[in-house]
Amino acid sequence: MIKMLQKEMEKRTKLRSTSDAGFTLIELLVVILIIGILSAVVVIALGGTSKDANGKACSQDASNLYSAITNYQIASTGGNGSYPATSTGAALTAATLPLVSATDYPTLLTGKAYLAADLAILVPTYISKIPTDVTAYYITKSGTTDTALAAVGPSSDWQTKNPGVACIPAGI
Repeated sequence: MIKMLQKEMEKRTKLRSTSDAGFTLIELLVVILIIGILSAVVVIALGGTSKDANGKACSQDASNLYSAITNYQIASTGGNGSYPATSTGAALTAATLPLVSATDYPTLLTGKAYLAADLAILVPTYISKIPTDVTAYYITKSGTTDTALAAVGPSSDWQTKNPGVACIPAGI
């Protein structure tokens, strides 16, 4: 009788060990649920990061382009030279640079802007490539043909694609 019980116990042990080898459906669903919740948290946390990165990249491009234009002006005849010529042929001179202030910037956005072809002279000496997300604006002194570099800020195309994202202009 004892031998029979031992055999029966061995059978049950063998059956139990083969049937308990995998995970139950509940266990698998719980693991999938936890992974899903963690994934959602990560996606939400990183969602705004790309907007911040776009704004910082635009601000950096503005600063780099402003520096390149200013360095070009400084290098041409010891700082008394001109800025790159505009598409209308007007040369920007350093003489009117102090005329620009932060209050002038809003009116510049509807004013004159360099074209990429105007700034091609800067590549590769002053900047590796002309950024497409920013625009260099210049002003003309009232009643004269004197013009000066005013600021480098986000292009209107960039502003349309990135509503509500801050791109800090350079040069003001």
